[in-house]
Amino acid sequence: MHGGGPGACGCFVGREREVHLLGALARRIGTRGGAVVVRGEAGVGKTALLERVAAESGARTERIRGFQAEEVLPYVAVTDLLLPLRAHFAELPGVQRDAVEASMALRTGGPGNPLAVCAATLGVLAAAGRRAPLLVLVDDLQWVDPASSRVLQFVARRLATERVLLLFGLRDRPGPVDAPVGIPTVDLGGLSEAESRTLVAAQDAALGRQAVEEIVERSSGNPLALLETTSALPSGASCGAELDTGFGSPGPTLRTVWGCVVDALPQPTRTALFAIAAGRPAGVRAVEPVLAALGGSLDDLVPAERIGLVAVRDGTPRLRSALLRWVVEDRTPLATRLLVHRALAEHAEAEQRVWHVAACAVGPDEPAARDLVEAAEAARGRGAHRTAARIWRRAAELTPDRRSRAERLLAAATDAYLAGRMDAACGACDEALSLRSEPLFAADVALVQGRAVAWAGHPQRALDGLVRAGDAVLAHDPRRARRLHAESVLPAVLAGRGDLVRQAAARCARVAAGDSEGAVVGAAAAAAGHAFAGGSPGPRPVVSDDRAGADSRCRAWDLEPLVLLAQCRTWLEDHGTAAAALDALVEQARRQGSAWLAGLALAARAELGWWTGHWAAATADAAAAVRCGEELRLPAVTAAALSSLARLDASRGDAAGCRAALDRALRESGAYGLGRADLERAAVLGLSSLGAGDPAEAVEHLEQAWRAAQAAGLAATTVVPFVGDLVEAHVRCGSTSRAEEVLAALEQAAATTGLVFPAAAAARCRGLLADHLEPAERAFAEAARLHARRPVPFERARTLLCSGEVLRRLRRPAAARPVLREALSVFEGLGARPWAARAETELAATGVHRTPRCDPAAPGLAVLTPQELQIARVVADGLNNAEAAAVLYLSRKTVEAHLTRVYRKLGLRSRSDLARFLAPLHAAPSAPAPGPSSVEARLSG
Repeated sequence: MHGGGPGACGCFVGREREVHLLGALARRIGTRGGAVVVRGEAGVGKTALLERVAAESGARTERIRGFQAEEVLPYVAVTDLLLPLRAHFAELPGVQRDAVEASMALRTGGPGNPLAVCAATLGVLAAAGRRAPLLVLVDDLQWVDPASSRVLQFVARRLATERVLLLFGLRDRPGPVDAPVGIPTVDLGGLSEAESRTLVAAQDAALGRQAVEEIVERSSGNPLALLETTSALPSGASCGAELDTGFGSPGPTLRTVWGCVVDALPQPTRTALFAIAAGRPAGVRAVEPVLAALGGSLDDLVPAERIGLVAVRDGTPRLRSALLRWVVEDRTPLATRLLVHRALAEHAEAEQRVWHVAACAVGPDEPAARDLVEAAEAARGRGAHRTAARIWRRAAELTPDRRSRAERLLAAATDAYLAGRMDAACGACDEALSLRSEPLFAADVALVQGRAVAWAGHPQRALDGLVRAGDAVLAHDPRRARRLHAESVLPAVLAGRGDLVRQAAARCARVAAGDSEGAVVGAAAAAAGHAFAGGSPGPRPVVSDDRAGADSRCRAWDLEPLVLLAQCRTWLEDHGTAAAALDALVEQARRQGSAWLAGLALAARAELGWWTGHWAAATADAAAAVRCGEELRLPAVTAAALSSLARLDASRGDAAGCRAALDRALRESGAYGLGRADLERAAVLGLSSLGAGDPAEAVEHLEQAWRAAQAAGLAATTVVPFVGDLVEAHVRCGSTSRAEEVLAALEQAAATTGLVFPAAAAARCRGLLADHLEPAERAFAEAARLHARRPVPFERARTLLCSGEVLRRLRRPAAARPVLREALSVFEGLGARPWAARAETELAATGVHRTPRCDPAAPGLAVLTPQELQIARVVADGLNNAEAAAVLYLSRKTVEAHLTRVYRKLGLRSRSDLARFLAPLHAAPSAPAPGPSSVEARLSG
């Protein structure tokens, strides 16, 4: 059974609160009874809930239900209930037995005294309950015959001392239904968005993510609507071609239920209902002239309002259920629909007017299509990319010329991509190519389709398609070819293959340059090639500061490669520039209405936060990116953010949180072959084990990471930093030969690339391996000098810890104490608990005992949840509550509630206080010491 009706899918979703409440009542039937009414609209899951409670109770269960066709037969429901319990009739007083048997047509004579029938029914149920606890389920109470309904309600109010629980299922809409008086009622609403997706996924229909999103959006959480809609779709449906019209009306059951009610309304009322369904929600003053133009008035809505189909909220008449909209449209003749849309067009605002004019078109209509194009461009200009995609698609449907239709489909695909609706973008691209296949247009489609396919979870397929498209157009337009080859770097990065990234960057460099529009993606491609090669020599990736900073002139299309460029700067150790760029990109993506690109930038900023020591802010960013990726079903965004969360948890000593995040990341990325998942998992688990003091387990994980990195061509890079951890783990296990072997590879990489991090890690490991004081001091001094050039607080503290350990081991406790004190202070400030404990232990071994203390420079941040910190940062940037709710995709009440808790936890009173308190989170990482590194020298050449 499921959350919405009798057992169609073999699972039950949601309803935890209701199951807990009713289950508690069912479990105590042995000591006391009662009755509860479960009320909700058709298909919302009343029957499934009752059956779930019955299955878990273990009590004897009797079931009856009302049928609309039997409402005229008195006592038919009572007869269904009492016949299986007839053995208990002998315990009734004679007058009660005679009355109930006459009512059940078991003896001659008319129906008995109604009160005697009520008392007899209570007596029979009480007698059955004394023998064994009894659960009675009465479904569809609204159709139980009136005589039986009176009896059942009489009994329900008198069960407190009996071992009988009576559960009613009552449909409250459509139609006027009064709940029984004096009986507790549980109102059952729709499933949540997450629960709705779970129920659809349980159908195993192999639907595309876009199809699932459409089903969930249009069902209003009604489980039966979810199931009937899902079962009606072909396997693999993506809904890409149905952004405007969706899936039509609900399934046959709900269509019949609601349709009968709509059909019974007067024609003027049905027309008025369609006017509300088709028009944008508007106040009574806006609706009234539309109804007047149709020859009606607001009075036409009275019959619908009387039976609960229409409610007025905030002065706006609305349909009580989103499902009703599709039934009303189904039941409205075409002529009436056209008439209503014309009336709405005359009274609507500009953007809505073009929609209604388009709805009046019954075939190709270029003037209407041109109006829609203007509306789509306006929606795109204000960042409403999802709306723009829907308008572009409708414009394409009305476009008679095949070439123009293909161009408008490509525009729809572009906006769908920017809105994070990758399946819709892929579908629109396929349709556009079916209309036009000439090389230049196909190249433009391939640019959009390549990105959408990659983020839909198929990076290798996207890479192959972009390379083929670039090769095909090379002879016609070298600049287009270069852009396609540059774009192929993006899916190569998602695939996590260093060799593929370097090949793509090389292809891009070989093709003629000079395309100003492709400058951003070209720079991102070059930077990725350098980063995945560990900063190897080659032309420096250059992009002007205004584009790198993503100011207001930056196109939404450029945001993705700009995020990649900023992330490459993190990997190439340009942390200050990366931080400034990512801050600007998060703001820009939110301002331009691209939630998923904001999530992508947050995931990149979370990774940077680990390097720069802003761990609290990084945790908040990663948590927000996870929510964004999960809501938009973008596994690569989710997996990247989860990997950052896992590394933060590993560094702080939260092994359980680390493993849980890694397991989720693997589930998100494993099915799609997204790169770095296995490598990241092994590397982070190794770091966690190393911090926990289990070097043998760390070696096992880190050797696995080494093999994966070698296969992917990433062993010598900062993309997944772990090689220094592997050397240290072998040193602590006593495997000095293997440690020397890996260290030699690390030192070679440091010499080749000129990156500071591998050089500092190598120097630290060389110090760990030293047997004498002089080489140890020389190695640790070199590591300290390198850390000063590129500050990474956690790594610097680890070097201090290792230095203190070696100094103590070589009998220099006095020299070890200040080093260990400093390491302990940094670890405590970061919240790296296991590392702080190790530093404390080493310090105690030198003869110093102290109580760990928290860093006073960051009081209070640890008490904020990631979401509270994310909201606090946005508000500290100057946004009001409404603006913060919009950019974080939360409700205003959620923002207000979290902000109140933030002020209370931090002891602050105003937004200005909050801005001052969080200012350190926005501080750029310390600038490197003067003088270019070898990698800088090579890049600048």
